[in-house]
Amino acid sequence: MKMALSRLHAFFERRSGLGILFAIVAYQESLTPSLLPRSWLAQGVISGLSVVVLYLLGTGLSRLAATMLQGPPPERVQRWRVVIGWAGVIALPVLLLLSIPGRQAEWRALGYDVTDHFLYLGVILVVVAVLVVCGLAIGGLRWLYRRVFRGVSKIVPLSIAAVVSALAVTLVTVLAVNEFAYSRFMDAINETRAGADTEIDGDEPADPRASDVVAWASLGREGRRFITRVPSVDDLERFSGRESMEPIRVFVGRASDPDFDGRAALAVQELERSGAFERSVLLIVTPTGTGWVNEQIVQPVEYFHAGDTATVAVQYSHLPSPVAFISEQHAAVDSARVLLDAVTARLDRMPEDERPLLLVAGESLGAFGGTGAFDNIDELVRRVDGSLWVGTPPMSNLRREAERRRDPGSLQIRPRIERLPELVVGGRESEFEETTATHAFLQFADDPIVWWDAGLLWRRPDWLSEPLDPRVMPGISWRPVTTFLQLTADQIVGTEFGEGWGHRYGTMPLITWFETLDPEGWDAARLAVLRTHLDEIADSFHGPVE
Repeated sequence: MKMALSRLHAFFERRSGLGILFAIVAYQESLTPSLLPRSWLAQGVISGLSVVVLYLLGTGLSRLAATMLQGPPPERVQRWRVVIGWAGVIALPVLLLLSIPGRQAEWRALGYDVTDHFLYLGVILVVVAVLVVCGLAIGGLRWLYRRVFRGVSKIVPLSIAAVVSALAVTLVTVLAVNEFAYSRFMDAINETRAGADTEIDGDEPADPRASDVVAWASLGREGRRFITRVPSVDDLERFSGRESMEPIRVFVGRASDPDFDGRAALAVQELERSGAFERSVLLIVTPTGTGWVNEQIVQPVEYFHAGDTATVAVQYSHLPSPVAFISEQHAAVDSARVLLDAVTARLDRMPEDERPLLLVAGESLGAFGGTGAFDNIDELVRRVDGSLWVGTPPMSNLRREAERRRDPGSLQIRPRIERLPELVVGGRESEFEETTATHAFLQFADDPIVWWDAGLLWRRPDWLSEPLDPRVMPGISWRPVTTFLQLTADQIVGTEFGEGWGHRYGTMPLITWFETLDPEGWDAARLAVLRTHLDEIADSFHGPVE
């Protein structure tokens, strides 16, 4: 024990005092609330990474200062390093214990048992593990740098050798990560997901309307589910109170054609053949990365119009949305734009009074892609009759425009644009009641998919400077680096909580469509009955949003 303490003492003498001080502050800040509760594992990873980043920043600043100023005697520096180091050791459990009431409040607010989800000792163990792993990685890079520097300095001046060595190590690291980590990971997940798409987990529908132009096997797993989940005519009549017909659904899988234009052409052919252009409503949905389409977005439109609808979706990827956003971000936008152009070109050939009501929608990465099909909000309003965007990422061009054009005093989480009455943005039922808007952004204040942004690393967003929404934990505030890491972790668990929290919107699309479409023959009582029905079968709808 005495030997271990002696080694730790010596370890602190060699560390940066300012770096350790920054690390203590980073650890304390990492324990503060974010949008969603965190497990002990997630908390440990966030705290560990925050400590590493801020320690490196503090170390860099102290070394920069040492080259510019004459510091205190080395003995005094070492004493302060040791004092600050031991303060960090003490702070590790103390600050964690002080954060317990806040963590408990977060879990209880969502109706979870605290002890099952936050093991306090585990946080410290994970923090230490992260520090060890990062320390080994940094040590390896320093070793590589010294080896390169030793060789290069024999050829060029020391200052140039330092720069060349740093660039060489950076280049080797990037290439190694890309070749041995990223590329192999992408190859593996592509192979796995492509295989899953070809697995037939159900019989092909007997109705040829569902499988004529586009081969059943090429639809992919989510496409086949989408085609077979159409509400029955009996259910449509029971909830709408009107004579109904079976809705038309068209899905074109990624395997149906190798490029966007080909898939869009197949979609229009299938719409044409199935009589979709003769329906009163035509809904274009951009799916998520895996091809999943949320039934809570589609079925309300089908019920409101007694099945006199057609819905079309085209798959652009088979990867989970976070992976697709990194590797195929452009695909979501390109696919949505090409499909919209193909459908509207066909509609333009019809007499104006015979065209169906044209709606567009999307959720998560699908909302990012769907909104990207339009250059601006004015084009959205001009080209389509209505839209619903659920849980839209902040990178969406239309979302950024809405926030940029919002009226003075209007909040970022609920932008209001008096000059644009066709658009409404909200996350609560009351924010959509009696709206005259036909286009809506549905976004919860605690949805990390909606509020995560790379700018969180260095910039305080407006929504954390404005009055917080009641859904958001009151202790949340912006911290450089830490808030970015917290919301990154929140995204991973964004769909793990109950309906109505985080990235789980439940039946809120039903409410939003009801207010923006104002369907004939529907009132609050009939809406409540349908909402209960959709809520009861919601588990069968839930799929890989990401």
